[in-house]
Amino acid sequence: AEQWTSSGETEATILSTPDGDTLATAVPGANLRILAREGNWVRVRLDGWMWLPEGAAVEDEIVVLTDVSTEDVAASPLEYRGRVLQWDLQFISLERAEKIRTDFYEGEPFLLTRIGRGEGVFVYVAIPPERLQEAEGLSPLERIRVIGRVRTGSATLTGSPILEVLA
Repeated sequence: AEQWTSSGETEATILSTPDGDTLATAVPGANLRILAREGNWVRVRLDGWMWLPEGAAVEDEIVVLTDVSTEDVAASPLEYRGRVLQWDLQFISLERAEKIRTDFYEGEPFLLTRIGRGEGVFVYVAIPPERLQEAEGLSPLERIRVIGRVRTGSATLTGSPILEVLA
């Protein structure tokens, strides 16, 4: 059964992660669909409308960058934040974020991987609840190709990049 919540009697700030940037502010009484709960945090989905005049530029396809290294991302984390990358990675394990990992919400599932180019650099890949079963089927040391959006180019705790898996 779907779970819903209301933003309450005051505005509710919606963040990219519990300690992340503000994505939106829900007006009082806005209905939000709950996708996952981790302690006092809930991941929500909202539907709405925004102004986009006819003829305005619309991306038909997401541009996937394939020639970006982890060094590039670490050197310019703000430039790459939100960009979509394709990296060949080696899966190590499926983990759940502890409270100390402030770039994730507590308990958020993520893949611990290593970049496949022999660089030995770790890359964390956040997994949404609807893709968790797929991630549970991975075998340690399996090579995977990940298309993901850069959440951060340099994690607070480790300095490693964090992607949000798209494919």
